[in-house]
Amino acid sequence: MDDKPSLLQRVHTLIVYLGAGLLLVNGSRTLLSRLQIRLWPQKAGEKPGQAANHASVAFLVDGENLTSHQVERLMERALEEAKKLGEMNIKRVYGSCNLFNSKWNDTCLHLELEQIHLAKPTANKNTADIALAVDAIELAVNGTCNRFCIVTSDSDFTPLVRRLRELKCQVLGIGERKTPNTLTKVCNWFVYTDQLLGPTSTSPSQRTPTTPYSIHSTSPADSPNEPSNGNQAVPPFQQPKENLSPTVITVLTEAYRDAVHGRMGEWVLLSRLGLSLRQLYPDFKAIDYADDLSDLIKKYYTVFDFGKRANGHPQMRLKQ
Repeated sequence: MDDKPSLLQRVHTLIVYLGAGLLLVNGSRTLLSRLQIRLWPQKAGEKPGQAANHASVAFLVDGENLTSHQVERLMERALEEAKKLGEMNIKRVYGSCNLFNSKWNDTCLHLELEQIHLAKPTANKNTADIALAVDAIELAVNGTCNRFCIVTSDSDFTPLVRRLRELKCQVLGIGERKTPNTLTKVCNWFVYTDQLLGPTSTSPSQRTPTTPYSIHSTSPADSPNEPSNGNQAVPPFQQPKENLSPTVITVLTEAYRDAVHGRMGEWVLLSRLGLSLRQLYPDFKAIDYADDLSDLIKKYYTVFDFGKRANGHPQMRLKQ
């Protein structure tokens, strides 16, 4: 009896092997494709952070670092500001489980913010900043987002922002006035929370224009409309163009004249000068140009005299 397979059996075996080989090849291609997307998301010659052909935005909030009692209103304004960067793809708030048992929970539900719950290893450790930083770098490297709005007042995020800038991403920072200069300077733009909140009732002429952020702006110095304040990263459109005179000196002089009611040469308390500034120029912030109003007056010592009363209260006057 001949044990050799027949021609039909040989053909059948060949077809089976060919089919298995094709399945193996297709499976290998699929696996390689997925690995390539995971490990090498950028196209040839494309740099990290530029994979998206349009402005895609990640809105990341350090919930543990905000002290504002107006959380929902602040988040609404911050989202409006972030939307000027481009298409909003990611909206996340990072914090401990206890954080979302309070007013944050309703805010996240109303504004569709994803809650990232983090368990604290110890009572004094904050894991939100680490988780936020890891996610931001991953989003930038895999090309998911090329613009970031980071809401925090913590200077620990300075290395993260610097790294995102190195990856050719644009970064908008939002934080409180206590935010150190190390963070505000490294961002492309930085907006203070009180600038976003502002007064409850604001006239149309005082509202912040809805001018979008320019994708070509890579540093605060790129805009000719920004004040020269040691590279302080303040958005150019945050300056009150419709009210602010060409120079800071003119603003301070008009506020001084208002404070002394035309009696030139008199000394006036800086607290009174600040009241006139808020009335005449509600969008003017001395901290945008110096450490505080006292330092701003001292900066223009050729125009103004600066001194202190016996009780230590600072005062100033216009030089004659």
